[in-house]
Amino acid sequence: MIETLKFYKNFPKEGINFIDIIPFLQSKKAFREVVEALKQATTAPNVAAPEARAFLFTAPLLSEDTYIHLTTRLTSRSYVDMTVMMLQKFGIAITERSDGWFVPGNQKYRAAGTFPVECDYSNAAFALAAGAIGKAPVVVSGLHPHSAQGDRAILELLSRFGASVEMLFDGGVKVSPGALKAITIDAENIPDLVPILCVVSCFAQGE
Repeated sequence: MIETLKFYKNFPKEGINFIDIIPFLQSKKAFREVVEALKQATTAPNVAAPEARAFLFTAPLLSEDTYIHLTTRLTSRSYVDMTVMMLQKFGIAITERSDGWFVPGNQKYRAAGTFPVECDYSNAAFALAAGAIGKAPVVVSGLHPHSAQGDRAILELLSRFGASVEMLFDGGVKVSPGALKAITIDAENIPDLVPILCVVSCFAQGE
């Protein structure tokens, strides 16, 4: 695998070394070697959503079946749920169990034709928060009101803070300023929202 990588010293500037992984991604042989090497991993304690998704994406390409067994509680669960949903839409068979997932090997990803991509609540959260703490309402369009994205929680949280959150008939979300008050938030499953929630908290009364 190493031979497929390109190393550039002092690029883009002095003191920085850049590794170009594009050749590796373009090499089916190198990619397969890495995928097969994952068989050697037997235990991965304290798996969080990003790591779990990496295993789920790779497991269908292995030559043997894979059983992903969670030994601890999975955090950021909604991200994994979205991943499983997308894998199934692209032809991957995957079975969820009480303590993990079973993924048959020797599968192939199949194009799902034209596939609409939802707007991202994680990024939209910054504009929505501006409506809560600013002096005028902010409208963000294209957000799916029933999205599986965990960061959709920003709507409920801004409402709890005291902002006015309104779902518009054309699919937009309108957030207007209000008298913001401090609230208690469990951000275990919405880590991407923590930075902007901290900003909103600075404008809220109380602790």
